[in-house]
Amino acid sequence: MSKQPVLPPLDGSISVLPGLVDFNERQNPDLPWAILAPESGTDVVSISFAEYAKATHRVARILRPDGSSANGEVIAVLAHCDSLLYLALLAGLVRAGYVPFPISPKNSVPAIISMFDKVACGRIISQSSFQHVLAAVEAHFDERGRYLHVVDIPALDQVFPVIGGPSPAVEPFPSSVDRTFSPENPLFYLHSSGSTGFPKPIPLRQVQALQWCRSPVLFDARDHGIRWGSMPLPPYHTIGIYMQLFAPIMSGHPVSLYKPQYPAAPPVPTPLNVIRAARVTGATGIAIVPAFLESWAHSEESMEFLKTLDILVYAGGPLSPAIGDQLVSAGVKVYSVYGGTEFGVHTKIFDMDDSQGPDADVKTSKDWEWVRFPDWMTCRWEPQGDGQFELQCLTRPEHRPSVENLSDVTGYATHDLLVPHPTKKGLWKLVGRKDDVIVLSIGRHAAKPIVAC
Repeated sequence: MSKQPVLPPLDGSISVLPGLVDFNERQNPDLPWAILAPESGTDVVSISFAEYAKATHRVARILRPDGSSANGEVIAVLAHCDSLLYLALLAGLVRAGYVPFPISPKNSVPAIISMFDKVACGRIISQSSFQHVLAAVEAHFDERGRYLHVVDIPALDQVFPVIGGPSPAVEPFPSSVDRTFSPENPLFYLHSSGSTGFPKPIPLRQVQALQWCRSPVLFDARDHGIRWGSMPLPPYHTIGIYMQLFAPIMSGHPVSLYKPQYPAAPPVPTPLNVIRAARVTGATGIAIVPAFLESWAHSEESMEFLKTLDILVYAGGPLSPAIGDQLVSAGVKVYSVYGGTEFGVHTKIFDMDDSQGPDADVKTSKDWEWVRFPDWMTCRWEPQGDGQFELQCLTRPEHRPSVENLSDVTGYATHDLLVPHPTKKGLWKLVGRKDDVIVLSIGRHAAKPIVAC
């Protein structure tokens, strides 16, 4: 029987980062933090919690050799690298006192410049493949009499000198115990999708990161011992932060990732290699975007594996009802999850009950499109006059949105439109956007075309 992890406290007594990393280094040092799937074959490699912690110390030492804190300076991260390195980089930057701002490489130069200006960011960690972007940002800074500090991303073998075994000792970066820690301290800046304009920087404070760790998609999965196959998710995106960074350190259970092919580029996720990686690493749950499900539904071999999972969650866009029904009819445990960078992903999982029959007055597997919000969220439903409602998340101690934009109370208006289940109270389905934005199945948003009159 495998050793069970010592579960870290999620009561705010320690920080999410680097606190949960350090907790697991002390309490679960030899347990796997990540299991890496090779490009071919079945020889997986494990990275322990102790080795992950050492990697974050190496990052901090590389960035701050003298051991001094960056004292909350914002540092952008614009990189295309293996998730293994990216996850160590994010936690190591926090350890060094920075506030990382992971930026999607898909953003345009004007969008990146806009976000830099909004958070007064003057430092970026990147790589030579983004030289054209860096040159444009530097030119913008020069025009305004500012200086952009460009830092090369550490090489994989600097951060993980050994993959799959004990690595040389590293001098720990000085403890942050004597530095000011507050739940209000920004942990990261993340950014919105930018579907209706330039993406907006969104602060994720320690208190909100802790609430993300306590969200059902992570907390309930921890109770069920889920080992997430998160290898295809981008580590700079909200869903990647949830399922790759936070999931293992709040649960003590490993996350499945692709094994780096360094110095070659990171593997490109495909429906086939995701299934293979999940299988060889022993993943019991997968988090994915709908496009992969559409492909898997046409593969008998993929469907046979998906039926063995304890859970399959999708997010980032709608799934064809026909495909979802096909998956459920085959015995795949499909859950839709909903959320946003501004307010987190807090819908419930493991809330289906088929024991009373498919037409019972409870959520069943036939209701896979519908989501339920936890009782500790205060959801205000603003009627639109056509049976649709805008979700507004009101601020309360258990749930604080990162952005508050309501005029009459403290809370966040999502602009997302949902409809209630016709017969089952408490179930809701996302149907669109208040600002005439449609959701595409590739996980992004696009404005509806304007029709000329």
